[in-house]
Amino acid sequence: TYIELCRRMGIKILPPDINASSAYFSVDGDAIRFGLAAVRNVGETAIENVARIREEGGPFGSLSDFCRRVDMRVVNRRVIESLIKCGAFDSFGAKRSQLLAILPQTVMEAAQQQKDAVSGQMGLFSDETIEETGMLQLPDIDEVPKAERLRWEKEATGFYITGHPLDQYAAKLENLPRIGSLQPDTVRDKQVVRIGGMLTEAKRITTKKGDTMCFATVEDFTDSIEVTVFPRTFYQNMNLLVPDTPVVVQGHIDMTDETVKLIADSVWALKDYRFAYYIELPAGGLPEVKRTEMKQLIAAHHGDYATFFHSGGHWQKARENFWLDDAAETFEQLTAIVGAGKVRKR
Repeated sequence: TYIELCRRMGIKILPPDINASSAYFSVDGDAIRFGLAAVRNVGETAIENVARIREEGGPFGSLSDFCRRVDMRVVNRRVIESLIKCGAFDSFGAKRSQLLAILPQTVMEAAQQQKDAVSGQMGLFSDETIEETGMLQLPDIDEVPKAERLRWEKEATGFYITGHPLDQYAAKLENLPRIGSLQPDTVRDKQVVRIGGMLTEAKRITTKKGDTMCFATVEDFTDSIEVTVFPRTFYQNMNLLVPDTPVVVQGHIDMTDETVKLIADSVWALKDYRFAYYIELPAGGLPEVKRTEMKQLIAAHHGDYATFFHSGGHWQKARENFWLDDAAETFEQLTAIVGAGKVRKR
């Protein structure tokens, strides 16, 4: 998609803004600004009304100012709620939780004011009351958790805008191949890979034998991939195979229809996942000096991260007394001992 392409190119994506967005995506400095038309429940008529009022009277100063000035018959509470949840009012400096809390009263008062204006009556809305409405106090409440705000953004626009649920796992994901790198010309059929990301879809089906399997989608910062989970693996990991779950999946590439898919063999919760060291040794083993350096390294950096050595044509998991810690210098010193490209973390 256009947004994914911008992100891959390193172009910053800004959320919709009631004072800065046009109907469609637009350039805002060195970034791309979301358009109001991309927001769910915000129709063309509402956008036209907002744009016209903003052009005629200048930027909106607050949620109350916005509601008083736009036509509440077309820019209704449902529209405004979607705009708040995706961040379109963030530039006012208020928390989204605060704006949602005052929204019902703000909408009610603004709608009544407009109704009275049309009928030629001020009714309850004298000049003094209108002033009070504009000064409606924000409640002293906490903002909703970031994960909830991101979920709102995804529901409203189809994208995470101000962050990503995987941000907290960025360090772990650095040790795994990006999904976007798994292309027909970079992987081979049946190749074993291990990827991490957010499980965004999980469709369970019943096989002819009555077993349950799953067709899932996993996405990271770069792309998404379809993952097939057959019954044996499904039953072992069924609690993880639900949408919005960060996972690590190991499986083998399936390219039967010329697209890259994955058939899962193992699934882990990303929050619990611990990488392991994979160290390739020379065919004849390490020289005596290097073996001494390796022993010294293990003694100085012993930890609880599993270590695998490749020797004699196969990988072998080392005993726990050979396991290492996750210090940055551990990886650097390992590479110095066995050579560049001979140490991996995954």
